[in-house]
Amino acid sequence: MGSQQGPSERLNIQLGPIDEDFRPTQRFPGISRQTLSFISSSRNATRVPEARRASAEMASRNYYRETGRPLIIDELGQAWRPDDFPYDKFDKLQIEQLYREHGYH
Repeated sequence: MGSQQGPSERLNIQLGPIDEDFRPTQRFPGISRQTLSFISSSRNATRVPEARRASAEMASRNYYRETGRPLIIDELGQAWRPDDFPYDKFDKLQIEQLYREHGYH
């Protein structure tokens, strides 16, 4: 059986970096394969934490270019889209608050 995590055992999360030089242009809708690949690489447990975090940061920059919002990066260096974040590890309201605090609605 999987163990339940209590509030003190929950992951610390942050918003990933954005591309501050990005200027919106017309693009195809959706998330690119490159972004999805970076997200997947950030969750690869066989990679060292620094490599996972580097992939997560690249994914966040790409995701920002594609959606106007950064990704969520957890303390393990894994990148998460808001709609696929494992909410059993963190409260959805706390994630929405994190975005609001940084000016994303």
